[in-house]
Amino acid sequence: MAGCRPSIRRLLAVMRTVEAMIAVAILVGGVAGLTAYLQLPPPSSVYSNQLYNLGYSALQELTASGVLQAAAFNPDNPLYQGELQSALQAILPANVVYNLTYYNVTTNTVDGVNTTQYAPIGYISNLGGSKPKFTVTISFVVPSPNLTFILKTKPYPSTVFILNCSDALGWWITGYTASSLAVNLKQLLTQRTYFQKVITINNTNQLYTLLNNGELQVDQTSYSANNSIIINVFGESAPIPQQKISGGGTEYDQWLGQQVVVYNITWVQVVGYPFYEINNTQFFTSPTTNYSCGDGYPYFGIVGICGLGPPGLNSFTEGFTNVGSCSINVGAGGTTVVNASPSLLATENYYGIYVNPYQSSSRPLKFPNSCGLQPIKAVFNNFTSGGTTYYPAEVYTNSDHRGYLIDIGLVRIPDIRITALALLEFFHPQVIPSTNFAASGYTRLVVLQLGEL
Repeated sequence: MAGCRPSIRRLLAVMRTVEAMIAVAILVGGVAGLTAYLQLPPPSSVYSNQLYNLGYSALQELTASGVLQAAAFNPDNPLYQGELQSALQAILPANVVYNLTYYNVTTNTVDGVNTTQYAPIGYISNLGGSKPKFTVTISFVVPSPNLTFILKTKPYPSTVFILNCSDALGWWITGYTASSLAVNLKQLLTQRTYFQKVITINNTNQLYTLLNNGELQVDQTSYSANNSIIINVFGESAPIPQQKISGGGTEYDQWLGQQVVVYNITWVQVVGYPFYEINNTQFFTSPTTNYSCGDGYPYFGIVGICGLGPPGLNSFTEGFTNVGSCSINVGAGGTTVVNASPSLLATENYYGIYVNPYQSSSRPLKFPNSCGLQPIKAVFNNFTSGGTTYYPAEVYTNSDHRGYLIDIGLVRIPDIRITALALLEFFHPQVIPSTNFAASGYTRLVVLQLGEL
C-alpha cells in the first residue's frame, strides 16, 4: 500500500493541472466571445467627434464676437486675418492644427436652372510639416457684417385713444390703477407702429370733445374719431364727462353706444362687467351727492363712483344696436377656466406677445344675440354650461356693421397684454420682414479643417 501513494499523488497533480488548463481555456474563450460581439468605436472616430465639436463651438464663438465675419469678408486685410488667427490660437489646444478657407457664394440662373458656385477667396492655417493623425471638416455659413434684418410694420389706418382720465376712478382692476394699465398698454402698442397713432385722453372733457365733435386736438394736431379705437382701461367703470351727467348714467351709456355707431368706433372693455358703473371725481365729490345711482352711491364706499348695475350695459347696447329694450345677462354663476382661441394663438406667434392660454372668466356675456350683439371673432373660446353658451372674450358688431365692441370678461386682475392681442388679432396690422443688403456678395462659406498632432 505504501508504494501506491506516490502514484496517487502524481495522478492528483495531473488532474489539478488539467483543471487549471480548462479554467484558463474557458476564461480565454469568454473574453474572445465577448470581444467578437462587442463593437467598440475605433479610436479615430472618438477623436473625430471631439474635434468636430471643438471646431463647431469655436466657429460659433468667433461668429458671436464678429471676428469671423470681418476676416471672411476681408480676406486681403492682414489686420482682420491676424485677429482671427489670434482668436483661433486662444480657443484651440496647442496640439490641434487647422486650415480655414473662405469661399464666396454666388448663384446663377442658366436656362431656368438655379446653380450655386463656391469660389475660394482666401485661407489661413497653422499647419506645418507634421501630418495630423485625424482630420475633421466643419462647414459654416456667415453673413456680411453689413447685413441687417429688421421687421417693419404696415400700420393699420386707425387712431387708438387710451382713456387715462385724471378725473376718473377704475373698478374691477385689482392690483393696478387705470393709469398704470394705460401706460403699459401704450408701451405695448408703440413697440412697433401697429396703428397710425396712439393718443392718451387725459381727462373726461377731452373724451366728451372727441365723441361730441368727432375730433380731438392734441399738440396742434387734430385726430378724428372716425374709424378710431377707444380703450377703457377703467375696468367695469366708464368715465363720464360733466357735460353728460345731467341726463343720468344710463342715458350717457346709451349715448356712448350711439356715438360708437356714428363714428364707426371700436370700443374696448379690458375686464369685468361692462358699464356697470360710471365715475367722475370732480362731480361725485361727497357721499350725499344727489344723483340716481341704481346700484348705490358711493359705490362700495368709493366717493366718485356711481353704481348703475346691469342697466349700464343694456343702455350702451340699445344705443349700439338700436334695439328698443335690452336685457343682457353677464356671468355664469362662478369662475370658469377658458382657453385662448386658435386665432389668438396664431396672433401671439405672429407678433411675439404671449399670455397664459388658460384664463379664468367670471364675467362672460350670456344671450348677447337677443340684444342685437353679433359675435364675430373669439378672443377666448366660448363655452357651454347648462345648455347656455357664454362668451368670455369676444368681438361684437351690430346688424349694420357700424362700430365694434371688444369685451374681455375675465377675472378682476387684468392682463393688459390680452387687450393688445385682441386688437392685433382683430385688425391684424402687417409685420413685414425687411433685409438690408448693404454689401454685394453677402454670404461666405467657411470651411475649417482640424487635425491633432
